[in-house]
Amino acid sequence: MNSGVKDSLIKLGTDETINILHIDDDDGFLELTQAYLAHIGESNFKLDSISDPEQVSNKVKNAEYDIIVSDYKMPIIDGLELFNKLKEQGSAIPFILFTGHSREEIAIKALNLGVDYYITKGIDVKSQYKELSHIIKTIAKHKNAERKLRRSEELLRTVIDNIPQIIFWKNRDSVYLGCNKNFAQVSGVGTPDLIVGKTDFDLSWKNSESYTCREYDRNVMESDTPQYHVLEELRQPDGTDAFFDTNKIPLRDEKENIIGLLGTYENITKRKESEDALKKQKEELAEYVDSMKRDLCVSLKEMEGHIDIFKEEKNENYLNKVVKTINNLKKILK
Repeated sequence: MNSGVKDSLIKLGTDETINILHIDDDDGFLELTQAYLAHIGESNFKLDSISDPEQVSNKVKNAEYDIIVSDYKMPIIDGLELFNKLKEQGSAIPFILFTGHSREEIAIKALNLGVDYYITKGIDVKSQYKELSHIIKTIAKHKNAERKLRRSEELLRTVIDNIPQIIFWKNRDSVYLGCNKNFAQVSGVGTPDLIVGKTDFDLSWKNSESYTCREYDRNVMESDTPQYHVLEELRQPDGTDAFFDTNKIPLRDEKENIIGLLGTYENITKRKESEDALKKQKEELAEYVDSMKRDLCVSLKEMEGHIDIFKEEKNENYLNKVVKTINNLKKILK
């Protein structure tokens, strides 16, 4: 194979580049394919053509291809053997078998092995390349849609894993369908993928807490009413108890049927502990003030009694007791 064919590339005209690796032991056919695809206006096809199938593994390792187009009958290794070899190496690149061998058993074998498409080379060159072009674009369209979906899912995963809230979602039976990293850590499952299929009874919560969680779930879904800022106490993986501010809202499908719920937790244990400590301080202060009021009332009554007696008997002993009581009041007020 000459270097012109080996390194032949159809340069792109758009951003929707489709990178194709074409393998065929016939250099003339490689050149024909390149020329014909360019002739019918497929300017976004970037075609890398090689005649040695043993080079494919290195090619796939060192470049990103959207589609592989391969002949069937080749020296050393045929197209199906090449497909199996790539699959064993972990390749998931769509594979088109483009061959002059039209035997039905080969086509059946190819499809059973997982080859994406089987195209027979024919006399009508124009038709066969139109079919090849159509299949390549169809595969590329599906692959592009999958790529966009995957990127969208990755972005969503990144968002929910990096917000401070603890997030989870369940189906109608309160079975977990997913969560973020924060929830996976709090619940003791470790990673978000391990939450799928579990219920609250499979987590670190106490049984009584699990029953309470499911009761909240049932109320939200049956009443079709969100519940906000519900205080829940849940046992943590280390055995300690924590307090959470919980929100749960119904999830609906495109027909507005309730299919589950979305929940968020916020760990408010430290805030709760601070609030409880402040509440205790207030209670202790109130108790101290009440005690002081009682002591003052007793002392005042003593003073009143001593003063009355002093007025009646003019006895300085009672005056001294009044002075003593005043000094006691001063000590209380210090």
